[in-house]
Amino acid sequence: MDKDTVKKVRIALVQREWTQSDLARQVGISAAYLSLVMKGHRCVPDLEVRILEMLDLSRRTEGPPETHKKHESQVES
Repeated sequence: MDKDTVKKVRIALVQREWTQSDLARQVGISAAYLSLVMKGHRCVPDLEVRILEMLDLSRRTEGPPETHKKHESQVES
């Protein structure tokens, strides 16, 4: 998990008054494994998605509409 995502997760945990153990329980993994994921020692994209969904977070970046249009045109080329 990248540092920005970890920061968002930690903030969301504080806002919900959850511990990492609480989050781990909610997504069905051990607290120790969640710790490894958050430290970047395990890369499990599906798990990261579940974590973000559980906390109502999104990985997509938001920017001005022209940024999105530029990206879309680059993809089409």
